Amino acid sequence: MNRHIDYIHFNPVKHKMAARPSEYEYSSFRDYIKNGFYSEEWGATEVPKFTGECGE
Repeated sequence: MNRHIDYIHFNPVKHKMAARPSEYEYSSFRDYIKNGFYSEEWGATEVPKFTGECGE
C-alpha cells in the first residue's frame, strides 16, 4: 500500500507538473507531511524507485 501512495505523490513530479511533491496544489502530500509520514524533501532530492506491480 505504501508504494502506491508514494507513486501517487510522486506522479506530478514525474510528469513535470511540479518540481517536488509538496508543490503540487491538488496533492494530499502536505497532509502526509503534517502526520509524519514523509519529510518535506521526500521526492525532491532523490527519485523513488518503483518496481513490481506499482509504477510504469
